[in-house]
Amino acid sequence: MQPVEDGRAALILPDGLILNPYAETPDFSRLKTYLRSKVDMEAAAIFKSNVTDIAGQDRRYAQKLAEAQSWAAGADEADPALYPFMVAEAEARSAISGSAVPVSQVRSEVLARSSEVTAAEARIEALRVASKIAVQAGDNICDILQAATVDWNG
Repeated sequence: MQPVEDGRAALILPDGLILNPYAETPDFSRLKTYLRSKVDMEAAAIFKSNVTDIAGQDRRYAQKLAEAQSWAAGADEADPALYPFMVAEAEARSAISGSAVPVSQVRSEVLARSSEVTAAEARIEALRVASKIAVQAGDNICDILQAATVDWNG
């Protein structure tokens, strides 16, 4: 957007996104495809910021969560054979900090972090899908551009 006089703005888009721009009913199909992809890329960047992006990390997160969920809520001790990720993490954190980190603390932290991330990702996914539907439904440039402007933090 470029400011122009009287509070109006000029919009500069890559060539070819609006077909027949001077026709009574311009073809916005390419613009919609472009903006839906832009919404996807914005959401992907936010999702990526919530996880450690290294090979196989999603599998390790899933394994730790599965261990935490399968461990009985009231148990104080964990069987190392059943919960290798949480036991190993508790041992490593204890060794580094110099004070005992119980496996039950690791379990509680894994469950809490999962709940936080799930809620945030559900909100982001809902905004992503709703925005793409609204972009596709838009029949004028103002509605289409407004639909593609997502307040991810709101």
